[in-house]
Amino acid sequence: MRKFSAVVLLTVLISTCLAQNNSTLANSTTPSCNNCLYIGAFFNLNTQEGWSILAMAQMAIDEINNTTTLLPHHKLELVVESTQVLYT
Repeated sequence: MRKFSAVVLLTVLISTCLAQNNSTLANSTTPSCNNCLYIGAFFNLNTQEGWSILAMAQMAIDEINNTTTLLPHHKLELVVESTQVLYT
């Protein structure tokens, strides 16, 4: 059920992105590829739970990328950052 929910949520987010003008992606500092859609994700990567959630999110991205009928001619990329702050 969680995997299905993640796929549905990502599909809604992506559909919204596709409906908007993609010119901001072309001006991004993120390494670009043709027809890539970038999804930002923040997880606490200092916990096992954070890594597990990251794995599930990546599985959902891979599932969408491997389904040719869902987002034809587009590729999703997950951009991950940790929410844990390191103090020095």
